[in-house]
Amino acid sequence: MPIIGSNAGTIFPGGVDSFNEAYDPSLGPALQQLEGSEGFFPPNTLANITSQSIGDLYATSTVTLTAGSVFQTPLYLRAGQTVTNLSYYNAGTASSTPTNQWVGLAFPAGLSGATATSKCVAISADGTTTVHAANTLVTTALSSPYVVPTSGYYIAFVCVAATTGPNASAGVTMGTVGRGAFAPWPAGVGDTGKTTPYAVGATVGPTTAASACLLMYAN
Repeated sequence: MPIIGSNAGTIFPGGVDSFNEAYDPSLGPALQQLEGSEGFFPPNTLANITSQSIGDLYATSTVTLTAGSVFQTPLYLRAGQTVTNLSYYNAGTASSTPTNQWVGLAFPAGLSGATATSKCVAISADGTTTVHAANTLVTTALSSPYVVPTSGYYIAFVCVAATTGPNASAGVTMGTVGRGAFAPWPAGVGDTGKTTPYAVGATVGPTTAASACLLMYAN
């Protein structure tokens, strides 16, 4: 969710702005209030964050990244912004003996109930056996920076194949009753049993049950 940045006084809202950048006196106060009320407080260790999935203050839970399962979360991206990295937090449990791990983006997200098939539009290299410690911000570069062609919700996804997957910071899990009883589910597990990354253009399976949104950042 872009808030303020170096483009705010020039081509805003047509241009893409970043968190933690230049303050614009014309728009800054209102947008800072929005940032505070929505709970967006990205880490200082990440520069030029242009979007994130949920507010940091709402990441009060964790999701176990079950081995080989593709965990999806919606991420709003604006036309013209460039996504170079995707990041998420390992929470209190690190992965055990990982063999494959990767992140990527898919579009369209299909959140409106449409039956459009999501396709992989950007993917990282396979991180293979790298072990990320508990309570670590995991930042992974896409194989090629992705310039967003169309504004809208995309799917940010992460997959870790390991003996035991790590857990990751997330919001509260959507229940199985009420809204959680109805597809499409905005976040959750799609494809399972994965090891190697998707190829760009490959179909990314839809979520199959309600879950929590991972806290993910794009920069």
